[in-house]
Amino acid sequence: TYFNNIGLEAFVEELLTVPNLKVSFYSGGKKVRNLELLGKIKLKDGRSLKDIAYKILNNEDLIDVEGALETLPFSEKHKKDLSKVTKNLDQLIMFDDTADFVVENSELQKNHVYFIGKAFEYFEDFSDAAGKSGEYIPKTYEQWFLNRNRLVILNVAFREAYQDYKKGNMTFTEAMKKQEKLLDLQSQEWNEHSRRYYQKYYGHELPVKKPMSEGCFEVMSLLIGLKT
Repeated sequence: TYFNNIGLEAFVEELLTVPNLKVSFYSGGKKVRNLELLGKIKLKDGRSLKDIAYKILNNEDLIDVEGALETLPFSEKHKKDLSKVTKNLDQLIMFDDTADFVVENSELQKNHVYFIGKAFEYFEDFSDAAGKSGEYIPKTYEQWFLNRNRLVILNVAFREAYQDYKKGNMTFTEAMKKQEKLLDLQSQEWNEHSRRYYQKYYGHELPVKKPMSEGCFEVMSLLIGLKT
């Protein structure tokens, strides 16, 4: 799974400021591909995402769904098992752009997934999508721009959730699930919360006019576990 988002490095660097927080990566891609990709993405201190990862889980770590028809989509034939990251899921959250991609043999794994909405096919500029159609093609400029800025918005959502967690009223997972509901990124539409978080991050309101296109960062699904 690839993210065509901006703000990746800043988001990871924000996560790493939290004591005892560990970042892992869980992707349906092959191990060789994943390690190569993570090794290319560098933080300000020179470390790569591969360097800072607690665990890197790959295609070889997926669980095959017993009896699944070969004609089914990939995510219905194979599932991620979050217990391979940690047996204690209490303070674990996974960001994923594929819905229902975790094993269903327990009640709780889906409750630790923050679904950020499906990733659109990459277009450096929205005008590049003109004349194209399909499930993974943004229909409007607003959808394209939101898809590009999801990690920017999640950066602020993480800060908000962490503050709720520190107050002691809820677990980190509960705090992030609260943010998931508020932002509703799976709708692929801006709302008052995503607009406010965008403004909080950049210091200005969501632009009305089409902005200049920015560089693309490709990265697999993020899995963040906050160890107590």
